Amino acid sequence: MSRRFALKRLTASDLTFFQWHYDNENAGNQKAINLNADVFAEQLFPRLDAGAYKVGLTLIGPGSVPPLRMTRKILKNPAYKNWRLNGETVDKEQARFQVLQPNDYALMIFEGEREPEDLSIVFVAKAEPADTHLHRALTRLIPARGRKSMVALSATDVQSIAEEGRVAADHFLRVLVIDEDLIDAAGGIDTAVQRFLTRVGRQARIDKETLQKARAQGEATGDLGESLVDIHLDAERQSGQIASYTWLARINAISPMDFESTDAAGMTESIEVKTTSGDFERPFHVALSELREAVTGERVYRIYRVYSASAKGAKLRISGDFRPLARTILELFETLPAGVAPDGVTIEPRLLSFGKVISLHPGE
Repeated sequence: MSRRFALKRLTASDLTFFQWHYDNENAGNQKAINLNADVFAEQLFPRLDAGAYKVGLTLIGPGSVPPLRMTRKILKNPAYKNWRLNGETVDKEQARFQVLQPNDYALMIFEGEREPEDLSIVFVAKAEPADTHLHRALTRLIPARGRKSMVALSATDVQSIAEEGRVAADHFLRVLVIDEDLIDAAGGIDTAVQRFLTRVGRQARIDKETLQKARAQGEATGDLGESLVDIHLDAERQSGQIASYTWLARINAISPMDFESTDAAGMTESIEVKTTSGDFERPFHVALSELREAVTGERVYRIYRVYSASAKGAKLRISGDFRPLARTILELFETLPAGVAPDGVTIEPRLLSFGKVISLHPGE
């Protein structure tokens, strides 16, 4: 699922979203957090129609406290200039949100493709000692006296903010910007598990919901990679570089290869797509069924390494024939004790030869 990030400097009216502020501060009857139209509608969700959208809402902070989950709505009323997060005020854990003041911050992580489906907000309060460095870092992005009150951010921006703000390794902010290590760890890649545990500490706790989100993000990235390769292969077919191709994984989800392509001479190749939103060098997982298909099949088996993948496109490098390496791996498997059955391996790209970089675009 696609993620979008924004930073909002809170106003007194925004704080009426919390029951305590609504009852105790003379800041009007808004009972909602404004989402500036020039950021939310024009940059984050540009194809969003006016209306109401139910979202799962997770509130994090101020400070280091467990997340609070609920359901609310994001809506655009014709009478409003901006969109709003509302539905009803937050009346749970009222003391927790008393520390918030105007010019504090809400770091927002939206999930959804064409429309928002989930929203996590990290509240950062100047008066909360645990937020001191993070609040200072955010102030540099949106100064308290500046005209701008909301900006769109990238995942890289948020990771940089976490570093500058000295955010603890196991803080929910770091987990929410689900990085490639957590995504790969959820997919069973041991090197990613070790890197993630080293970075956040072995005492850190990742809840089931976060792990499920990481796994879903990995699946969505894989689907994106296949879609981009489909566009690429179709362009090659139309230009005559290949005669035909079939997207096998779309027909059969357990296919040991994602595509097969046939050139003008009638030679057919098997294609397995390995996608990451990270860099090219990240290891990828190859299932036992894929290894066996590469070795037992009579045609060339290539890895299409899709990397830096996002909704804007990706980069692609195509491997040489994967069969020799697959054969070596399966021969090693034969030396394992009886009763031991590995279900796959993690492979570093450097073990294969790859061709030049090809740019992939959604509308190619």
